[in-house]
Amino acid sequence: MTKGTPQTMKAWVQTDDYGLENLKLETAHPVPTIDDSQDQVLIKVQASSINPVDYKLMKGNMSLFMKRSFPHVVGFDVCGIIVAKSKASKGDFKVGDVVYGDTGDRGSCAEYMVCPSDFVVKKPQNISAEEAASVPLVGLTAYQGLKFKGNIKKGDKVLVLGGSGGVGSMAIQMAKIMGAKHVTTTSSNVELVDSLGADQVINYKEGKWEVILNGAEYDIVFDCVGGGWERSHQVLKKGGVFVTISSEEENGPDVLSIGRVFSMVGNTIGRKAMAAIGMGPNYEFFLTNAGAPKDMTEISEWIEARKLRVIMDPTSPYKYEDTKDAFKLLMSHRAKGKLAISW
Repeated sequence: MTKGTPQTMKAWVQTDDYGLENLKLETAHPVPTIDDSQDQVLIKVQASSINPVDYKLMKGNMSLFMKRSFPHVVGFDVCGIIVAKSKASKGDFKVGDVVYGDTGDRGSCAEYMVCPSDFVVKKPQNISAEEAASVPLVGLTAYQGLKFKGNIKKGDKVLVLGGSGGVGSMAIQMAKIMGAKHVTTTSSNVELVDSLGADQVINYKEGKWEVILNGAEYDIVFDCVGGGWERSHQVLKKGGVFVTISSEEENGPDVLSIGRVFSMVGNTIGRKAMAAIGMGPNYEFFLTNAGAPKDMTEISEWIEARKLRVIMDPTSPYKYEDTKDAFKLLMSHRAKGKLAISW
């Protein structure tokens, strides 16, 4: 144990099985220790944030591929102070540096956590710890989806489906930063997405986006909600790309059953094959790469230049003891921004 670091900590722990009812605040959970043979840092957590993937994992909906052992401290996104480094640490961090990042389900909802050093970067100085903790997963998802899957270039037309969500709100801003000449989004929160720089907003309560935008010839459709593939054919230009991070259906089932996985794989192969012979748009389904310090560094630069901001729910941040209330709001799909936890 590092000198000055306690042996136990407060942590939100999934105790012995899946389900929100098994998420409990432990007040004497063992503080994790660094493995000196691995490239690791020990972080004293200042803030964490929660994402839909947290509750999907918590409910066991993704256990086919991401099976948990119990007890398990929950949480991906973190902001905190480095209090120790492993002997094998390759990063240029110093003890005392404030860092943030997507730690890949290594337990950010706790007073201390250990993660690989390349999963975090230094925090921008012009935002709070709670704001910083709310950026990584959604920021990396939007960044990687546009840059590496959408291959965005200067002058592109981009349609973001679900622009008021965590990923969508980042994607609108990033598309503009990356040089898109026109960004359209779908959202009922018109005022919010207008403030993020959207050139056109389709309120889905007032009409179908594929009808309103029929023939618009977008270079990229970035689907943050699911269910947009078939309809995207009406608005994508020839050679355009459809990028998705979501399930087949909008607000569809979260559970990754074997049957659903086979269906998703089959659909992906079929769609890519159709694109290869020129019979459909390019299709890209992807999962976020958390260990991407170069991506996070560029995101930090945009934040420090005040080009990029994170949207926080009015109820945020939550006290650590109220984390379960934050999860309940997230699972209700009524949150109006990111939900951060103060430690």
